[in-house]
Amino acid sequence: MAAQDGGFFRSSVGIVVATALVVAALILVPLAATGNLGNASDGSSSTTTVTRSSSSLVKPPALPCGKSGCAVVNTAITSPRLMVFYGGSCGGSPAAWYLNVTEGGSSSSLRASYKLTWAFPPGSSTAKPSGRVLMGRAAGATAGESLSGGIMTLKGTNSKHRSVNARGTLTVSLTGSSHAPTLTLTESGLSAAEQQLGFVSPFDIGNKPLVLPVKIVKHFPQC
Repeated sequence: MAAQDGGFFRSSVGIVVATALVVAALILVPLAATGNLGNASDGSSSTTTVTRSSSSLVKPPALPCGKSGCAVVNTAITSPRLMVFYGGSCGGSPAAWYLNVTEGGSSSSLRASYKLTWAFPPGSSTAKPSGRVLMGRAAGATAGESLSGGIMTLKGTNSKHRSVNARGTLTVSLTGSSHAPTLTLTESGLSAAEQQLGFVSPFDIGNKPLVLPVKIVKHFPQC
């Protein structure tokens, strides 16, 4: 009889334990789904983030430009070599800008690409850009250029294996009218060094500043 009571007791305990596990599972599953799982060690609560796959995420629509519109530069010139200028400002002409410049042409001459950024100070139409400059190698000549706060530094070796080192400036001015704005980029102090390297700067063509037309648009993909 004692053995039977013991077996009955063990069976009852097993049923109670199993039932408790089932109930716990039913409680924990919805809690895990909502991210509300308690901390068993200190009783505090934590949040579990449920991550969805990228395919289920809906990207927000692109916001239109403000009342003043967005300013866009998209210009290419072919002489003395192919140069492409592309950039813009999400806040209109007097706001923060970026400008990408790419030079094409023969690999026998030094070519450069620029990624410029600047912002016009309040009440001013002139800015000092900063950015990254990448220069490719040419036959017999190498060079590197840096730009920070409007200060340009050019270093290199020309085809005659002579070192060239120069320091100059680059400024950006907002010119034209509100209906037909333009950007004027003026470089100074580097023309002699550029000639020694056989490099044609996109900001000093024929000893003249670069003038880029600006178009005001209502939508700009980069904004």
